Amino acid sequence: MDRYAVLQRLTDAQNALLGVAAGAIEAASTQPLTYTKNCIQQKVRVSLDPRIMYRGTPASMLADGTLIGAQFWVCGFLQKLIVKGNPRDLTFAEEVGSAYLAGFASGVPCTVLELTMIQQQRFGGTLPGTLRRLYERNGLSGLFRGFVPASQREAFFAVGYLGLSPRVERVCDSLEMSPTAGVAAGSIASGVLCAALTHPFDTCKSIIQGDLECGGLTSTARALYAENGIQGFFRGYPARAAMICCCFFIFNVGARRPRGLPHRRIVDTRRLHLATSDRRRACAARRSMARRWRGGVAATTRGRSDSRYRPRAGDEAAARRGALPRPAPRQATGGR
Repeated sequence: MDRYAVLQRLTDAQNALLGVAAGAIEAASTQPLTYTKNCIQQKVRVSLDPRIMYRGTPASMLADGTLIGAQFWVCGFLQKLIVKGNPRDLTFAEEVGSAYLAGFASGVPCTVLELTMIQQQRFGGTLPGTLRRLYERNGLSGLFRGFVPASQREAFFAVGYLGLSPRVERVCDSLEMSPTAGVAAGSIASGVLCAALTHPFDTCKSIIQGDLECGGLTSTARALYAENGIQGFFRGYPARAAMICCCFFIFNVGARRPRGLPHRRIVDTRRLHLATSDRRRACAARRSMARRWRGGVAATTRGRSDSRYRPRAGDEAAARRGALPRPAPRQATGGR
């Protein structure tokens, strides 16, 4: 089993914690790219004012930390179900399937959190105030506006960094490239492809969540195609492709067991039983050797008071370790 099967070896809590940390770091690092991408998709002027560019960063960190933590946790849980307690290398179909389901499940928190972030970026306000305004406008269903494109985007996004990127890194390892170069190559290759596959969903989601007056996914897609054709679905693609490549690099570095972080050992009971039996037989053999050694010394020194024939301190322990042979008893010579 190689180093890419980390999610199988870590516990569920460790997977979730690792994902939350990676997601929060990624959100803070790529916030300018996220802001630029959203503005281009919604046809809003891009501002270089840091106060505007980084507005909504706490909500973005909370969103990405929650999403990646959920994806790490669900994907690790599914992989453990697949291997049935015996860690091994997964097939490509198993990796992609578990990643897709993990990404789709994370679409539920993704919808609420990213809707809040986009509304904050456009209209300002606090996190609780934005949630309250959305709820008062359309009720509970208003908080899940854009769920379908968000869930599909997250599903293919997770497939990119949990399925495609490790495969590219394995190819780089076979070519004897450095680990850093392998991570970079895997992140760029899978990031560009994943951005192309998921960008139409992301464009529709951004428009739906940014403009509360527009319709749903079908009407938004028709309006985009009627206005700009296929190109309308790829507005802001360069910024998002760069953002995803950075995301994948951070995630693939984080999805390895950090030094000092313990991991749960999944024990093979059959091997444990065999190892225990071997240890028991070895201990019994050492005890038997010690008994034979003591018996030989007793036969040799019977009736003698000379200290040269008495066992020295530590000889018995050495005999138990197998370091001393059993002394042969002497033949009687006809007198004391």
